[in-house]
Amino acid sequence: MERLRRENYLKRFSILFILASVSFTILILCFALYEIVKYRDIIYKEKAQHEYSQKKDTINKYYKNYKQLLESIKINPLFENYIKNPSQENLKNSISLFESFISFDKHITQLRYIDINGQEQIRIDRQNTNGDYKIIENLNLQNKEHRDYFEKSIKLPNNEVYTSRIDLNIENKKIEIPYKPVIRFAVPIFEENKRNGVLIINIFAEELLDTIKSSEDFDITIYDQDKEVLVSNNNLQNEWTRYLKKVEVINTNSIIFEDLLIKSSDHEKLFISLSSKNWLNRFLTFFDYKIFLLFALIILIAFLTAYYLARIPKKLFDKITSQQELLIQQSKTSAMGEMIAILAHQWRQPLNQISVLIQEIEFKKQLNLLSDEEFETISSKIKNSLLYMSHTINDFRDFLKPSKNKNQFNVLDTIKDAIKLIDAKFLNDYVSCEIINSSENSINEYNITSYENEFKHVIINILNNSIDALKMRDEEADKKITIELFSKKNIINIKISDNGGGIEDSIKDKIFEPYKSTKEAQQGTGLGLYMSKLIIENNFHGKISAQNLDNKAVFTITFYKDLI
Repeated sequence: MERLRRENYLKRFSILFILASVSFTILILCFALYEIVKYRDIIYKEKAQHEYSQKKDTINKYYKNYKQLLESIKINPLFENYIKNPSQENLKNSISLFESFISFDKHITQLRYIDINGQEQIRIDRQNTNGDYKIIENLNLQNKEHRDYFEKSIKLPNNEVYTSRIDLNIENKKIEIPYKPVIRFAVPIFEENKRNGVLIINIFAEELLDTIKSSEDFDITIYDQDKEVLVSNNNLQNEWTRYLKKVEVINTNSIIFEDLLIKSSDHEKLFISLSSKNWLNRFLTFFDYKIFLLFALIILIAFLTAYYLARIPKKLFDKITSQQELLIQQSKTSAMGEMIAILAHQWRQPLNQISVLIQEIEFKKQLNLLSDEEFETISSKIKNSLLYMSHTINDFRDFLKPSKNKNQFNVLDTIKDAIKLIDAKFLNDYVSCEIINSSENSINEYNITSYENEFKHVIINILNNSIDALKMRDEEADKKITIELFSKKNIINIKISDNGGGIEDSIKDKIFEPYKSTKEAQQGTGLGLYMSKLIIENNFHGKISAQNLDNKAVFTITFYKDLI
């Protein structure tokens, strides 16, 4: 490693530490200011909560009052007599009863009784809170059976009160000016459990809304579940947005507190939001924005500082990285002893086969039974076994090389080649192997460019493990390995399963770890599946997993073509 000059080292780090100290100081100041603002927010939230509770109590009492008023009319003997016997005398008495209620409360704009067919039978109107009421003559009474409020209220159970949404009063199909917000309360009328009609009262809601939106400390906005504004005390141009077809404007960033105010029978939910009027609060809110920018600046400074700090020991890190790569290569070489055991395991069967074939040649030669055709066949088998052994050596040699060359190959064909290499092992252990291509597309979908020998080595490792697992079964049992391939767009999926009873639970989650083996000590080193995982993940950028499914061990390999 090159020797770092002390002077430059100290100079750079001195400057950087000064910058870091300044940044840290600013951060502390920002944190302190944040705590001040947070404390301020706590106070305002508590105050807003108290004011909200008062306003919610006000509107609940308001609604309760008119519900009780309806109940008073409903159980009044004069009105009950009219419901039982709608004679002219009882009608006059009921009208007088309605007059007494509407004259007592200037906020009642309309009081009506509508029969079961939707026909108005009694109706008294008032145009405004300061005006006189008027009894509507029979000729001017209307049928309301198709009105929304009638259809909903007539279906209610006994003693349940209907409450409408708060909307603007409409005359001759136009919104009345000046605006007159109205609430309707209705209750169904029964006679001996028979539905008879609906009692409806309309209320001027302007005074109620003015009371709720008034505040010395807060800007208050009342809006519905669709963010449509009803009224506001800080922007009169932004009221009744639903009815006047205005674009609602709710500044959610300035809201200190918001909650549900009331819910009507028409599925309207009214919410109230409170924002502070205090100029200092607005200033601090603006300053909070500046703090955010300051934080962004500090992060930028920290990033630049980290970048220059990383440049100082760059050469040192480069040397360390180079040494690490050398250590990785040395670790592969040091694993040669374990790999020889794997190689010996893979060579055992072809060596046995070669030995048997040589004995067969010697035996038939002694008896003069060896024909030229048999000699060529046996020689070919010996050559194939030796070729497989040679390929195995090349696989290990390729694994140890620092760099490897990719080539294009077909996954399906390579799997078939791998099976041929250990075909003798399948025959000796009475194991059958089936390949299923589940892809509807051409087999060219299985073409990839990568390390064919390494992939073949992975397949052989898995197949050898499956064959060893099937050895444990009864000789007469059906021993079968199934290889299922599937390709779709960018994905190639391979499933290798055997009916050997599955993987033992004690090692199921550890089979891809080094030196974890399901075999006897003399039969396995526990590196086969570990190496397979390294090859699939590092060289193919894919995934390999194992699970038990229907008493079968299933190994799944997944490739993503664009990552290979």
